[in-house]
Parts: sequence; structure tokens; C-alpha cells
Amino acid sequence: MKPGITILLEKRLGLIQHRRVALVTNQAGLDEKGRSDIDLLREDPRATKARVQLVALFAPEHGIRGTEDHANIANEVDATSGLTVHPLYGAQAVGPPDSLLAGIETLIVDLPDIGTRTWTFTGVMLYSLRAAARNHIPILVLDRPNPITGTRAEGPLLDSALANPDEPAPGKPGKAYALYPVPLRHGMTMGEMALLFNDRLGIGAALTVVPMEG
Repeated sequence: MKPGITILLEKRLGLIQHRRVALVTNQAGLDEKGRSDIDLLREDPRATKARVQLVALFAPEHGIRGTEDHANIANEVDATSGLTVHPLYGAQAVGPPDSLLAGIETLIVDLPDIGTRTWTFTGVMLYSLRAAARNHIPILVLDRPNPITGTRAEGPLLDSALANPDEPAPGKPGKAYALYPVPLRHGMTMGEMALLFNDRLGIGAALTVVPMEG
């Protein structure tokens, strides 16, 4: 199986050619050979020839390397790239701040999912869609398999009275773990959820889902 990052470099490179790119990812953002998205976008010959500029990193809950099991994660410098990693998890999951998207020409999201609606990474993806739409930045969601498959959906449907797809705001906490009325096991990939949210919630992001193949 080739994940979205591989397909981006093999077939859809025009989406990021000559562009300043920000990446939302963590330690699971890898191609089928175990190479990280960060390294690929900075050093792969196809990316360098296309003059892709990776200029910003954002990390979800647990940090860019999956080692931060606590709230209020601090900024850090990524050892391999030298870029500052901006955490998207303080007291709760948030999206990329507008102030850090200035000068960004494409926002890329490559996050794993566990196949249930309770995972905060889905909230980070949704909030990234909203941030991209608000700042008029194209957003790419790089798809990868649902680890518990998409063959069926099961479990209780989230009560619509409890769902909250809005971004956190002062005095209004978000619910990155309870965004939209879907079953507990939703059967979708991250890319499919991005398409669902963008359409059903009327976000209006310039969204491209880069598919997996295999």
C-alpha cells in the first residue's frame, strides 16, 4: 500500500511545486518504506527539484515524535529539519493559528487515525480545514488506511446534541473527540472524513485529498 505522501511525490507534485508548505503530522507520517514526510519534503530529489519549501511544522496530541503524553506541549526544534515544531495541543486540541499561517501557500495534513470518532487527531484535521479556509490557503489531506478497515461501521451514533465541530474559542471549549454524529466505528479514512466535514459543515476549504494506492 502506497500512502498519500508517496502518491503526492509520484503523481501530484504540481500541488506543491514552488510552494511554501506547512505540515501537520507526527511520527506516523511515513511512506511505505518508513521514511518520514518531513525528510521526504525536504530531501527527496523530486521535492527539491520542484523547489518545495517545507517551512513550518505542526504537531497534534503527543507531539511530533509521539513522546509527549501530557497537556500544554511546548514548542521544540525538530532535530532532523531544524524547524520549530508548533504544538496543536494545549489544554485541548486546536488548529494552526492564523498568525503562523502567514506566508504559507499550502497546508498539508498527514495524520493517522485509529478508526473511531474519539481520537483528537480528527479534530486537528477539521480545525486545520477551518484555518485553511479562513486564510484562503489550499489544504491537502494525505490519505492512509483506516487501521480497523472500512468494511463496516458499528457502535453507537454520537448524539447530535453532544457533537461540536466548532474550533475552541475563549469560553467555548472544543470537542475534538466528539465532532459529528457518526458511529463509534465510522469506517472512514482521514481523507474521507475531511471530504465529509468540508461538505456537510459548509467549511469551503480548497481541499484536495491525495489518495493512497495499492
